[in-house]
Amino acid sequence: MSIMQVCWSLMRYPRSKGIPYIMEHGTFDQALVFMLSLFGIMLGLSVVENIIIFFITPVTVLDTIISILGFIFAWVFLKGLWIILAHFYVKATSNRDLTFKETFMAVSYAMAFDLPITVLSLLGGLVFVILSLAGAGMIAFGVQVIWALITFVLALYYILCSLGLYRQMLKTTSMHIIIIAIVYGVLSAGASMLLRV
Repeated sequence: MSIMQVCWSLMRYPRSKGIPYIMEHGTFDQALVFMLSLFGIMLGLSVVENIIIFFITPVTVLDTIISILGFIFAWVFLKGLWIILAHFYVKATSNRDLTFKETFMAVSYAMAFDLPITVLSLLGGLVFVILSLAGAGMIAFGVQVIWALITFVLALYYILCSLGLYRQMLKTTSMHIIIIAIVYGVLSAGASMLLRV
């Protein structure tokens, strides 16, 4: 299966096709290529969005560059934080010697669930900007609310899918993954608040 086929199987059939395939055939090298490929796709979408916004709004080149660099920094920080928390917590609470490669593989393949959320978020922001500039403020607000609800529901579904993937690949319990997610959410929210101060 190609990278996008694996990604599609994970998103559409996480339990019946996606996760079982990864559990049987996934390797560290494939996970590395998978992560870099999906990150490249998401970064490319972010660059396109920021270039479009640059041409249709009065933002400066510096603002555009900072926005793209911010996307890269946030992605590296959040993925790195999740890898560290998942690795050391699961290793401390399990009776087996969890390797860093196993944790990295789980986080890499879980990126498939980030892709549709990222695409929807970027498209939603772009549609809102275009409608606002066209003078359709009320329509833009309505579209933004509907778009946010769709993204939220989809995000909840994929959170459950990623929970199942982490549970199986890291050979731990759902409660352990939930605890990691809570700590991760608190730390990432705290970091976000500090960066804005």
